[in-house]
Amino acid sequence: MRFKVLIPVYKSSKELNLFEKFSIENTSNGLGNIYEVVFIGPKKVQNTYQLTYPDINFINFPLKYFDGIKGYNKLLKSIRFYKCFSDSDFILIAQTDALVLGNVNDLLLFDKFDYYGAPSINYDVITGYNGGFSLRNVKKSIRVLRSYKRSESWTEIVERHFYEPSQYWFIWKWFSVLLDYFVRKIVASPFNRFGKGNEDLFWSVEVPKAVPSFKVNDFETALMFSWEHNCAEFYNKYPLPFGCHGWWNYNYEFWKEIIKIEPEVKN
Repeated sequence: MRFKVLIPVYKSSKELNLFEKFSIENTSNGLGNIYEVVFIGPKKVQNTYQLTYPDINFINFPLKYFDGIKGYNKLLKSIRFYKCFSDSDFILIAQTDALVLGNVNDLLLFDKFDYYGAPSINYDVITGYNGGFSLRNVKKSIRVLRSYKRSESWTEIVERHFYEPSQYWFIWKWFSVLLDYFVRKIVASPFNRFGKGNEDLFWSVEVPKAVPSFKVNDFETALMFSWEHNCAEFYNKYPLPFGCHGWWNYNYEFWKEIIKIEPEVKN
């Protein structure tokens, strides 16, 4: 089973706080000896990471995907993103507020589902499974995006057709744009909802409704994989998971006792 670990970044490595640096080093040291770890982010910050973390490769994507949550959601719902990692069976996304708590070999236990993430809990109701520390089946994700494409705007369709390399004549490109626009607006309209909302809710809630073959981890399996909310409550009932998300944003008082770290400042 081929895994690749992705650390999304959007700002210079010089701007990282102590918590973020700790998360990056934790992910790299915990998984980098077996699996390839790469940064994904805009080109404008690439050099800073290559200088600070010379052993970690950097794959850049257009800046528009990292200038806000809306752009990031689009990136993780785009087929182009997953095609970049088609040489892997699974990608593990570990944001800079995530931690790896388990053994590197524990990752091999999580290959029965197509999407793994911590339960997102709001007023004791599970609303989905978080994407900040998540494991995704690359081939299945590409298959979903090929079958159920979101409703793009006219400018997005034009941009995508002219961005992708092609040997077709210029006039044929415009014909393909018009055909694509018609298909998406008329034929694919029942699936327009796929283009809205957070990407983790898209993958963990909307996709399995429309594509039953795309399997998302159940609650019990999710608790083995990652925690985000209600960590103290879970700690009294379950063993520690493979990883966690939001450790310094949501549950610092809890996790600082578990991982035995006391950074001086957050920012």
